[in-house]
Amino acid sequence: MDHLLDIFCDVPGLLEDFNQLRESSIADDRATSSTVLTLKVRTLIQMLYNWRENWERDFPDAYSSVSVARLRELGLVQLDLYPFPTAVFFCEPVRATEICLYNSILVLLHRLWKKLPSSIEINHPFGKGSAAVKSTTLLYPGQGSIEDIVGEICRTVYYHLLHYPGYAGSVQLMFPLQVAYRNVHPDSQEAQWLSRIIAHIADVNGFEAVKYSSTEATIII
Repeated sequence: MDHLLDIFCDVPGLLEDFNQLRESSIADDRATSSTVLTLKVRTLIQMLYNWRENWERDFPDAYSSVSVARLRELGLVQLDLYPFPTAVFFCEPVRATEICLYNSILVLLHRLWKKLPSSIEINHPFGKGSAAVKSTTLLYPGQGSIEDIVGEICRTVYYHLLHYPGYAGSVQLMFPLQVAYRNVHPDSQEAQWLSRIIAHIADVNGFEAVKYSSTEATIII
């Protein structure tokens, strides 16, 4: 978790650099700054991928798929619009928090990466000699679109709400839910479900600030 937070702390600086790049009127400065920023973003994405590979090696049995039928048996809310066939449960809460934060940071960096004109490639650590992966329950580093990564965030929500005591699960979800909501199509079933979950958390736990307003969206999220 400390390693993830270290990476996350670099993101605001990257966003500031990107805003300065957009405002620059000097072509040579823009080209140089764009290359430097691209390399910084690639480095952080690569660090995330390496973190994810190490996490898989250390906790290969930390997660499993749970069917919607089982979610209904547990009495969970807003399942009528839940857009996925399964959820992801974990062996302990900290593992869920790590994966959720990892995916949230990854979405932000990929959004920024897509705005930068560059052909620089990102290496994916999963391959020959890498950690063994037991299933397709979670995405491997480099797999999936932004929408797929957001889907993985969504699939961890019910575990957080069930397995964190008191309001802790809701607190852990505030940032990932905002990232997820702002990276799905506003007319999609995912957006409808996320809107309901965010409203439920806000109403039940008094976190009115969690409710999404489109006027608050930043350039990345």
